[in-house]
Amino acid sequence: MRQTLHSLLLILALSCCGIHAWAQTGENRVAVGVGASLTTLFSDFSETPFGLGGQLSLRWNIQPAFSLHGVAGVSGVTQSLTNQDLANFPNYFGATGGGIGTGFYPNTTPPLPREGTNNLSLNHFALLGSYNFQPGQRFVPFVAAGLGIVSFNPTTDASGVKLPNNLNNGYNLTALQLPLSVGAEYYLDDKLVLNGRATLGLVFSDYLDDLAEGGNDPLASLSIGISYYVFGELDCDKDGLIDREEERIGSDKCNPDTDGDNLPDPDEVRRHGTDPTNPDTDGDGLRSDTELLAHRTNPNRADTDGDRLSDGDEVSRKTDPLVVDTDGDDLNDGEEVLETNTNPLNPDSDADNLEDGKELHTYKTDPLNPDTDGDRLNDGEEVTTYRTDPLLTDSDSDEITDGEEVQQRKTDPRKKDTDGDQLSDGEEILRAGTNPLNPDTDADTVGDGDDECPLVPGVRERRGCPAPPKVGAVTSFPSIYFLVDSDQFDFGRTETTENLAKVLAYVNQCPGLTIIIEGHASREGSEQRNQELSDKRALRVKEWLVGQGVDSNKIDLTLGYGSRQNAVPEPIPNSPEAKAMEPTALESIRRQNRRIAIKVARTCD
Repeated sequence: MRQTLHSLLLILALSCCGIHAWAQTGENRVAVGVGASLTTLFSDFSETPFGLGGQLSLRWNIQPAFSLHGVAGVSGVTQSLTNQDLANFPNYFGATGGGIGTGFYPNTTPPLPREGTNNLSLNHFALLGSYNFQPGQRFVPFVAAGLGIVSFNPTTDASGVKLPNNLNNGYNLTALQLPLSVGAEYYLDDKLVLNGRATLGLVFSDYLDDLAEGGNDPLASLSIGISYYVFGELDCDKDGLIDREEERIGSDKCNPDTDGDNLPDPDEVRRHGTDPTNPDTDGDGLRSDTELLAHRTNPNRADTDGDRLSDGDEVSRKTDPLVVDTDGDDLNDGEEVLETNTNPLNPDSDADNLEDGKELHTYKTDPLNPDTDGDRLNDGEEVTTYRTDPLLTDSDSDEITDGEEVQQRKTDPRKKDTDGDQLSDGEEILRAGTNPLNPDTDADTVGDGDDECPLVPGVRERRGCPAPPKVGAVTSFPSIYFLVDSDQFDFGRTETTENLAKVLAYVNQCPGLTIIIEGHASREGSEQRNQELSDKRALRVKEWLVGQGVDSNKIDLTLGYGSRQNAVPEPIPNSPEAKAMEPTALESIRRQNRRIAIKVARTCD
């Protein structure tokens, strides 16, 4: 019997070394169980086979590696007596004549027949503490030890009469025991468990077989059963989400932060509603913890502020993912990035002093072009300063662009006729050559609009034209400028255009008038070069007049005088007199001598 028990215990112990699966033995869980057992007694008699029994159990896992077990059970053990037992214990069995099944136990009243088998009924309860190996696996071996109570009643098998010492009240039918167990649990799922154990009960009594010989009578049992956890749930990672819930949502039940986003799985599930298996739940390029802790954005919404830019895109662009319109220009950030290509961080992308939103929605101007209409006034100037139309280069339709009117002509870009002389600014500048800021350019009291000779002072009787000039009369025009050492007009100086217009008006003042164009030079330079330049410049004026529609027959000839007919006295270059003069004074004299003059060859008809 002892050899059989040792073998069974060894097999069970070796089986505790193998199977791995999932985390199961969680802390603070309680299971109830039922089981069947085979129990034997280490008796003074020769043969004590295993007897069948049953048990109830209660298990509390205080920690994954440590549990308390409460086990209550009943069992019966049948002992087969042999003639050798009679021979070994003659004082107990009495006369051996006739052998087992004959005769009576001595000192029993009435006499107790000796039967071939005895019966031992057992009721036991024990409280054990176990150490659990591999508590994180499906198969969990354990060893246990504790303290218990055994009540026993040894009787004859057939008649059920107490055995002699029991009959004579020779001992206490209740004894303490020290149970020592080795066993294992196998988890079918988180709650349902198969279990088995082998237990050696060190009972503090030698009377379990009714015979006190050879020391205490230990018990040994093998049990198998099933348990169900009625309280507590498995939580492998102790994150507050039970394993069954983590299996349902797909998170790692042994990792409190499955997706590594620094948000515990329970917080993701219960507080934030994020996916604990995905560090970027909304797929916006920002981890969930970054959204919650750094940017305060919604980790479940890729575009928190609804501006059509994902939160991650906004962070990379430095826009505010919580504000639809970061720069406050009445264009949302998505509109600026995806449609208008304006800068969502700058309310005035083209720096024209108009916000992008107003350019698009109010003024219809281009928020990427500071001068939408290309008139050399930026859109902000047109709207806020000059009140011109930023979509029209010529707001008043006077043929002069708004920029030219403001920057060069100083005319009113919103007023077609700035000086009110019944000539538009464009007519005055482009054709008449009059001053658009002066209603009477030649100051002859005849307004430019009524003046047939607006550049030449005249009389009202002749509609602003002068009396017919006398033959031989010479009129000088010193402010027609040429490029240095050239016969090309210097149109970079406005005086050139204005004085050419005066020459044109002079020539056209009346029919029949014919002229001679004279070119004059200062004494600066060689006489030969001055002669060449004066000839060429006189000819250039003729060509210009003809280009303006003047009949070439009105020009009798062109004549260059070089520096022979100075208008004012001029010192010889490099002479002591010239060197003694201030340069500005000397240049003033020379400017008067460098001139175009018109001489009347034939007067008006």
